[in-house]
Amino acid sequence: MNVSVSKNVLNVTIGETSLKLLTSAVVNVGNGGAQWGDITGTLSDQTDLQDALDLKLDAADYNDRFLGLYASLFDLQAAHPTASAGDYAQVDLGIGTDVIVYAWDVNDAKWAAVGSSAIANTDALPEGSNNLYHTSQRVRDVTLTGFTASNAQITATDSVLQAAGKAQGQIDAFAINSEKTLLHRTLTKFYERKNSGNLSPFDINLRGLFETNYIIPANTLAAGDSFRIEFEVFFYSATSQTGNYGFAPIINGAVVPISSEGAVSLGVLATHQNIRGHIDFTCFSTGTSGVFGFDGYAQGRNGTIYPYSQINATYNTTADIIVNMSVRFSSAPNGANTARVVFGRLYKISN
Repeated sequence: MNVSVSKNVLNVTIGETSLKLLTSAVVNVGNGGAQWGDITGTLSDQTDLQDALDLKLDAADYNDRFLGLYASLFDLQAAHPTASAGDYAQVDLGIGTDVIVYAWDVNDAKWAAVGSSAIANTDALPEGSNNLYHTSQRVRDVTLTGFTASNAQITATDSVLQAAGKAQGQIDAFAINSEKTLLHRTLTKFYERKNSGNLSPFDINLRGLFETNYIIPANTLAAGDSFRIEFEVFFYSATSQTGNYGFAPIINGAVVPISSEGAVSLGVLATHQNIRGHIDFTCFSTGTSGVFGFDGYAQGRNGTIYPYSQINATYNTTADIIVNMSVRFSSAPNGANTARVVFGRLYKISN
């Protein structure tokens, strides 16, 4: 407030309000009150002046709620991660888009778009709490609530949930009707197995039909469970080769005890041939001394059958059982002679 005296005029300026009071003389201005000519008393005694002052906003109560203009909602959130009730700001995404007004939502503790604006596309429309954007990640995260498997043909009118149910139903039906279930297979096509040497200790990198072992988990076998290893090996002979090509199942890293290795005669003449066959093994009983039986055969040159037979062996079915198969030359291959695995597959035979 500014007060000045000019002759018989008292000038009082408060903010943008100015008052001129005519007085006969200024007599006294003191701490407890003032006497301005014929006007005496304190400021509150001057009702017209007090009314004008009461219309002014107290500086202590003044608070500018507008927090500025920002280029994006992210910029606004970064500048003001929290705010107070009534605070608002503007976001202008650039040329071609209208300004969006955001107000602080106290209940949800976030900036919320208010009012209406001409938004050209959803890129300028913030996501709400309930109606969410269907992003690729949300598509992947959708649960199959109400899923039911059914063996039926998938049609163009099916929903995604119905199609998934029919696909699973067909898979289940195929598994039931199939006589065997694939458990393990070779991963590399036509890889070389030309090594010779002893069966024991078994070296999977030199003589393994499978590049990795298959593990039958502990306590999962039941009496009558039967398995089959099917295999085919291509033998290439650039020169004559003596000896045999042997095959035998490997359980827990060792050849099955009390057994003889299956041996396919290669002949002394230079020739090329496929050797194919299978090994079957069945669990007769379970436990720490579970009984298993093994047999099989291979078919070699000119259709000759070479059997593999074995008396029963015992294995602890309360522990993991590790399965593989050995394929090898019984004597060192001559020159460029080699053998390559065409395929190897381990199946569980259905009842």
